[in-house]
Amino acid sequence: MGEHLDDPQKTSPTSEGRTIFFHWIECENIDQVERGWLNWCEIIDGKKPVLNFASSPVATYPRA
Repeated sequence: MGEHLDDPQKTSPTSEGRTIFFHWIECENIDQVERGWLNWCEIIDGKKPVLNFASSPVATYPRA
C-alpha cells in the first residue's frame, strides 16, 4: 500500500479517474492473489488496469 501512496504517478488522476477505494487482503500468497487479479481484469476489461504493466503467467480459473 505504501508503495502506491508514496508514488505521485500512482496517486494522481489517470485517464480513468482517481482511486478512492482500496481493498486490503492479507494472505501468504499475495503475489499469486495480485497476479490473479491482474489476469482477471484483463479477461473482464480486455486490458490491464491503469498503471499495471506486468503480465502474469498465473491462471485465473478455479482449481478443484
